[in-house]
Amino acid sequence: MSTSTGLNIIHFTNKLSQYSSITLFVMGTIGNLLNILVFISLKLFRNNQCAFYFTVESISNIFLITNSLAIYLLASMGNYDVAILSILWCKLRSILFISCTVITLYTICFSAIDQYLSTSHLFFLRQLSTIKLARCLTIIIVIISLLHTIPFVIFLDIQQGVCTVFHPQMVDYISYIYYPVLIGFLPMTITLIFSLLAYQNVRRIIRRQISVVRRRLDQQLTAMVLIRIIIFLILTLPFTCLQMYTYLTKITPSSNFY
Repeated sequence: MSTSTGLNIIHFTNKLSQYSSITLFVMGTIGNLLNILVFISLKLFRNNQCAFYFTVESISNIFLITNSLAIYLLASMGNYDVAILSILWCKLRSILFISCTVITLYTICFSAIDQYLSTSHLFFLRQLSTIKLARCLTIIIVIISLLHTIPFVIFLDIQQGVCTVFHPQMVDYISYIYYPVLIGFLPMTITLIFSLLAYQNVRRIIRRQISVVRRRLDQQLTAMVLIRIIIFLILTLPFTCLQMYTYLTKITPSSNFY
């Protein structure tokens, strides 16, 4: 392969990555904004726990998209990444990414658990599905996610044009706990178990004496949650495996640890 051919392939790959990122950024932002608009504006969803979780997830996703794709586009198009020049921006960007990732993933878990509770045939379980509990869990996960970023902030550093964690023990935590467990198999397992339980509950709803409107709402929201969880499982597993491989083999493919 000639040098010019190799350069053309690299140029094509970079352009494809940029255009794909632009598409994802635009569609992702519009989609999440529409979710927020629908769930906030419609009276039917205002005090619904599942709709509340969708709203929180959409807000967190917007921050994630802006932090990841928008900054990447600015860096790739302008050949200038402030994250590798400013330690402050390196840390702030990482705080936003880590905290929003945890919030998004565990909000999905909460929505799956809530659908299981709200569709249960057991009255005492249905009583646990409240908007108050949803708000409390959201506040708790936000606090935990922010506290969890403290070690990253301490150990993040810029060396040889790379903004990442170099401390050996912290690298082990990222490789063996953070990626495979905290944002990998733990949320995937929780969502899978409770989504299957919720699906079984929805099949029983038909035999319960409840209003048609409530029955349809439960079925539609559960369908939305299940579809979201399927997409979540499909996309999260490859990402988790890739990040684990990256850290275990000491590869730093970009200027950011994520």
